[in-house]
Amino acid sequence: MTEDQDGQQQKRCPFHRVTGGFRPQSSRVGIGPIRYVYWNCFYWILETLNRGLSRDPNRKVTWDKWPPFLGLLYLLAKIRFNRSNALTDPYDYATNDTKQFGPEPDAVKHFYTADGTWVSDNDDPQMGAVNTRLGSNIPPRKVRPDPEAITPSARDVGKVRWRRLDEHGREIVKPALILNNLAGGWIQFQFHNFGGNTRHDPVSQCPHLLARRPEENWPDGEAAVVDRTSKDWTRTTDNGRPTVISEREMAWIQGQIYGTNDDELHSLRTFSGGEMAVDESQRLPEDPAKPGIDKTGFNNNYSPLLSFLHWLFVSEHNAIARHYAYFHPDWDDERLFQMARKVNVAQIARIHTVMWTEDLLQHPTLQMGMHADWYGFLGQRAKMFMMRFFDRHPTIARLMTWFRHYELIWGMPGSKWEHHDGPFQVPKQFRMVYRLHEMILSEQEIIEPGSDRTLDRVSLVDFIHGNTRSLVERFGYETLAWSFVKKSAGALTLHNFPRALTQFKNQQDGTWTDLAERDVFRERTDGTGTYNDFRQSLGEPPVTSFLELTGGDVEMARELEVLYEGDVDAVDAGIGILVEPKPAGFALGFCQFYQFVLNAPRRVKSNRHLTEGFTYAEYGVGMDWVEHGGGMLGAMARHVPGLRPQMEGVTRAFAPWKETETFPYRMLTETHEDTATLFKTDLRTFVLAALAAGIGVYTGAFTLTTALVLLALFAAGSLALVVTRMLAMRFMQQVWQKCYTDKRTLMFGTLARAERWINRAACFGRLGAFAITGGGAALAWLLHSSHPVVALLCGIVAVSGFATRRLSNTFVVDAQVLKISLRNRMREGQPLTTVQDIPAGAAVDVDKEAFERSFRTYAPGRDYMTAYDFARMHEGDAVAAARAGKGNWLTRAFSKASARRRSDRLLRLYADHVCEEDRNLVPAISKATLLRAYQGLAHYDLVREQG
Repeated sequence: MTEDQDGQQQKRCPFHRVTGGFRPQSSRVGIGPIRYVYWNCFYWILETLNRGLSRDPNRKVTWDKWPPFLGLLYLLAKIRFNRSNALTDPYDYATNDTKQFGPEPDAVKHFYTADGTWVSDNDDPQMGAVNTRLGSNIPPRKVRPDPEAITPSARDVGKVRWRRLDEHGREIVKPALILNNLAGGWIQFQFHNFGGNTRHDPVSQCPHLLARRPEENWPDGEAAVVDRTSKDWTRTTDNGRPTVISEREMAWIQGQIYGTNDDELHSLRTFSGGEMAVDESQRLPEDPAKPGIDKTGFNNNYSPLLSFLHWLFVSEHNAIARHYAYFHPDWDDERLFQMARKVNVAQIARIHTVMWTEDLLQHPTLQMGMHADWYGFLGQRAKMFMMRFFDRHPTIARLMTWFRHYELIWGMPGSKWEHHDGPFQVPKQFRMVYRLHEMILSEQEIIEPGSDRTLDRVSLVDFIHGNTRSLVERFGYETLAWSFVKKSAGALTLHNFPRALTQFKNQQDGTWTDLAERDVFRERTDGTGTYNDFRQSLGEPPVTSFLELTGGDVEMARELEVLYEGDVDAVDAGIGILVEPKPAGFALGFCQFYQFVLNAPRRVKSNRHLTEGFTYAEYGVGMDWVEHGGGMLGAMARHVPGLRPQMEGVTRAFAPWKETETFPYRMLTETHEDTATLFKTDLRTFVLAALAAGIGVYTGAFTLTTALVLLALFAAGSLALVVTRMLAMRFMQQVWQKCYTDKRTLMFGTLARAERWINRAACFGRLGAFAITGGGAALAWLLHSSHPVVALLCGIVAVSGFATRRLSNTFVVDAQVLKISLRNRMREGQPLTTVQDIPAGAAVDVDKEAFERSFRTYAPGRDYMTAYDFARMHEGDAVAAARAGKGNWLTRAFSKASARRRSDRLLRLYADHVCEEDRNLVPAISKATLLRAYQGLAHYDLVREQG
């Protein structure tokens, strides 16, 4: 480093000398006094309300019972309180490994580095990189030098996690129900990236010896052997308070796929077209150092579940690289690779935030909160439109920087790059809450897609490690993936730990291991703290009794009280989080969840490529792959096409998938419920209108005749809509009863009649909602000065009209989805119209190259388009017309409206696919059908069916 550069570095980091014993201080760390006071006052107010409203003396937290918006306010306050109080700096202890990095290279501003340097910070490039210290949410805790002698022993504590046995000696597995087996694999896949991997000494070098009783028949004799956590060689002092080194990156760079150094990364690439290496069967190559295991960025504790996810996202990387190559044929291999990696990382981050996490925490408040983490309160469509608008108008984007940095509105991606009140390092407590071994099943049932026939049952020991590739070869990823998504994972609670993992050979060092014991032992040796320490680090009061700890579970409280000899302060954190109460819809306990929401978003906020670098200028066409490529379901559809039929009706990839055969019935039931909800809403609006009319007549605002006429019109319109919807549902029900029989082809006419009634219901519903809203608003305006009470009631009626419109639209969409599911079943075995079947010259020539480019642009990686995709297409056409100087803003607006009407008609007539979009099922039109519609062939298919 030159003298001038050293001076600049000193000026930017004035408190720590670069060449001294401390890491450089980042300008991105810290929240400032004003924000500190605001955040903590905000939290104090809501926490006071939260505690004051508690009805159950054993439950100190009740925000989960509040309306979702109020609950979300509490969570926002809780997150901000912890961001300003619970973060510590592992480099408060002097270090001797501060490197001289020199000026920030231009490449790191746009691409990921192999070892994670420069990703989290540009003042301290090592932040979150390989061979750095794990953080902590409590000040460094002094640990005993003899952890083997702590009572109760880690072995005895681990036994309260073991699954119980039934009378036949089989394990009793408590299912999570809301999470499938793939969800458990996903978190192990992700943890191998951001969770780091603690450096340990060789097991031959003075290991820990954990005593065994003779009756336990331990294979290694009188003690289990556990390797020691390596002493932090970067420390210049030692006071018995350990700082733990991670040999892997903690920044969110998906190192489990790409490796954590240049040599690993180069061994996984092809250096052709920006792609990753696969073998001739398009599977991952075998690791020559680990027979039976794939060669990938990190393959410890491997299994077919991890193999599927590694293969899936290596395949995704290659697909993204080809997508970029299509639009940028002039790019070289290195640029294609780096751009594909950046998009793959962002896509995985989005899946983890708005798919996996929402499935893990199926609570209305959390559904809203996790979605807002990514999109803010703008929502996906508004945020993505503004991102495209800012890309077209960079001057406006610069002026609106403050808006984009306001996380509550904008969401984390694209917001300010910052670390809050502590540098980014994964805390030990965060790693602890992610030890979710209870989710692992004791036996893997292999299920055949389509028939759901059980092909085999594989015990856990025979499923993992070197057995991986043989099982993948035997069953294939399609069958394995179906088996993973069908079965529920284990619940995160005590007595649900798989016994196979309490006595097995460790893959890394070959020693016999009890993983339940090792989890507890690691917490003790690394200074993670007790459960009460953990609670207090998150601003929660310590529990004072075992009954309070278990949320009133007397049996579990008694078992733990005996184990810990009545000392609730001695309860290990890993045990407390499993037994603490869980709200409805939560797979996690409260404190486990608080630690999660404190640290999980920091992986995004501390990543330059996911915050200020998350723009169309940086990602180009890859941004649409991240946002519109279909997420987890889209990735599975692309690379496991045999599962596409099984995806019909699936909105949660990480929850157990339901039978596709029951999908029409489920939609029929849901649409009936929509009808009932609409009736209740109309009834409520009528009661409000009657109340307004009665008071209006009483006060002289209306005559009795006028009031009766208005109410009669309202009642007649509502009843007509009820009848219309009921008739539509009656015809749908008739079709459903026949859609699997040999008479199904006779029901196309009935389905057409149902669709006509649906369209009438849609039209009349919009008109009715407009009449209610417009009429109520007009009366409120006319009467606001002379009869304010009546005007207020009329205004409430007008607002109720908005609910009618929203629910009416929901009914129409659900009915359209039901129609598509029925029609697809009725079309099975039916021939398609060809050019030879229609009059000469009736077919339309389509520019297939332009069609293909348009599809790749607006439906990247997918073979269907939705109304949202068409809307983005029309927006793009309008922008292209403006750049070409065609017409003016008015003509372009009319052209866009006309194009929207045409696309709505295309979807209404020809939609043949149902897909998940933002947690909703929406109609879509497949690529093949859209091409046939443009050619005119799809029209003749409908004519033949209805004839």
